[in-house]
Amino acid sequence: MVKATGPSAWLLLALAPLLQAGAQDRGRVTDRGGVVVSLGTRHPTPENIPEAYPPDLAWRESSSAAAIDVMFAGGIDADSVVVGVLEGRRHEMFGHIADVATDGSRTLYILDSQYSEVRAFDQDGNFQGSFGHSGAGPGEFRTPHEIAVSGLTVFVIELHQIHVFQHQESGILFKESFTRDFMSFSGNCAMNGHLYTAGYKPEAEHLVHRFTADGVRKESFVEVYSSTNTTVQATISLESLLACSEKHRIVGVVRDNIPVLAAYTENGIMLWRVRLTDFKPRVIEEDMHRKSGRAMVRQGLAGVGEVHLHTLFSDGADHFYLGYYTESDDEQHFANHIFRIDVLTGQGEHLGTGRLAAVSGGYVIASSHRPFPRVII
Repeated sequence: MVKATGPSAWLLLALAPLLQAGAQDRGRVTDRGGVVVSLGTRHPTPENIPEAYPPDLAWRESSSAAAIDVMFAGGIDADSVVVGVLEGRRHEMFGHIADVATDGSRTLYILDSQYSEVRAFDQDGNFQGSFGHSGAGPGEFRTPHEIAVSGLTVFVIELHQIHVFQHQESGILFKESFTRDFMSFSGNCAMNGHLYTAGYKPEAEHLVHRFTADGVRKESFVEVYSSTNTTVQATISLESLLACSEKHRIVGVVRDNIPVLAAYTENGIMLWRVRLTDFKPRVIEEDMHRKSGRAMVRQGLAGVGEVHLHTLFSDGADHFYLGYYTESDDEQHFANHIFRIDVLTGQGEHLGTGRLAAVSGGYVIASSHRPFPRVII
């Protein structure tokens, strides 16, 4: 993704021999690779923002909600357990906490992308073991960025590679790895031994794919972002977030910059779709790279009131949790909003502001890198 200012008139003249004007839209040109570019078009376009289903299903931020504010804005209380120290034993110190997940019971998995390993703790903060390390061999990681857990199965996700581990009596053991034939940056969850992952490749119709633990793709669903510009399609589609409710076999899906969360059955039948009424998408515009003449998207920093999605997860039972921050002009620069959503109905409530990593069995889990990397339970 490239940040740049819009093309000037002289740039278009310089590129004129390389561009072909569209027959119906003078703003449309093609880049050197033949990709159609509608210069200045803002995304998401209205046709890419679906209506709520049922029609009255919508959420609004509440100024009176303070549950999350009390938990996290005021620091750590006496009942909290902190995993991670500034100086201590190796398993107590983290380099960079990339992701946190639970198994719906009492095991907490923390992915450290700097050390390329996953560490397991119980919810009292007791260390249970670790697995994985840097390398290119079986069960080794190069750039791990996310984990997904279903019962005793743990998926460690990289850009194209998925590593599968099994929690057994003798420890957490490597099972196998498999490769996806598409790009995927984020948006992974697991339930009933399957991995659900958001991935994009040109000319593909669907965004969400279900894999077995041995890498067999069972089905794909959720249409990709609709645009003739594959750069726009990839940019918005690859920033999707997924959550799995193992209890109800329901998958939640939300795409970056689109204020709609949808729920699907495990094989892709839509159940409900809810719209966030206070969500103001960031401005994303189609553009052309000045030097290469290639299609690109121009996306600056979020402006005041604009929103960026960052969290979607399930507590493994009856609720999804959705988090986004709204850019503001105060000293904190943004406010993180947390919603709790009923998995079966889509009805939701605004919990307040804060940032959560997981909720499981009455425990609320957050991660922080200040003043050092740690997880608060």
